[in-house]
Amino acid sequence: MANLYKVAGDYQTALVYLNQGHKFGISRNTGWNMGLEKAEIFRLLQQYDSSFYYLNRLRKNDPENPNIKLDIGATFLLTNQIDSALGYLKPALAYFRKRYYSGLNFGNEILISSLLYMGRACEQKPIFRGYVIYKGRNNNDSIFRNQAPDNARI
Repeated sequence: MANLYKVAGDYQTALVYLNQGHKFGISRNTGWNMGLEKAEIFRLLQQYDSSFYYLNRLRKNDPENPNIKLDIGATFLLTNQIDSALGYLKPALAYFRKRYYSGLNFGNEILISSLLYMGRACEQKPIFRGYVIYKGRNNNDSIFRNQAPDNARI
């Protein structure tokens, strides 16, 4: 239900349902804490401090989780802290590329999100050349490389 309200733009009601989900998770010992979902809602509300609050709580328990790194990077990106965003987006993207780049599967949406966040970060910081998104010579699809070939236009 929370996702339905989020998509409809009723973020306050979405938070109510996320809090209910959190309480259910505690009472049933499911491990659900809804922290990533709450952080996303607060990002959408442009309450970045609240988003960071939930993300940092999650990161303390699981510092290498790529989903948490992706969300922290996205939040830094929205606060125009590009260097900090890249510090979290690069390892998250590397993980998702390795796991989901092998073909069409259910993880591609998170890989696409990772690429979009990296693209936005690189667009705002043109000096950064560690990751480049460009159109390949065959023009069949966009190719992501750690470094563009010499003849690529950036």
